[in-house]
Amino acid sequence: METMMSTRQQDRESLVELAKDVAVGTKDLLAAHGAQFKAEIQVEANRAEIALYELSFGGVMIFIGLSFLLISIVMYLQEKAGLSGGAAWAVIGLGSMILGLIGAQLARYQLRKIHVLPQQTLHSLEESLTWITKR
Repeated sequence: METMMSTRQQDRESLVELAKDVAVGTKDLLAAHGAQFKAEIQVEANRAEIALYELSFGGVMIFIGLSFLLISIVMYLQEKAGLSGGAAWAVIGLGSMILGLIGAQLARYQLRKIHVLPQQTLHSLEESLTWITKR
């Protein structure tokens, strides 16, 4: 009888130790995923920041250059093609609008490449959860 009680006590202690190990392991795993999540978000934020600076600089320079170019094209159309001022500006406006739409589509394509949710962290968390549930 005493041996049976002692075996039950050992089983309970083993179960408690196992539960503690699982809790510590889960805590460590979540901490590791949290660190990975933070690092991946930081990388994506840095990429977005650099892209924004480059886009801003490029946009300002394009605006300055395009302004002078458009004025000179209007003057050229008036002198060489014989268009009135309004017609020359309309041609320039239409061309600028088409180029603007193309540029907006290219920017939209680039913005889609930025991942707000960290893909590697989500994938490794999914693998960890799969591994835990299959144990």
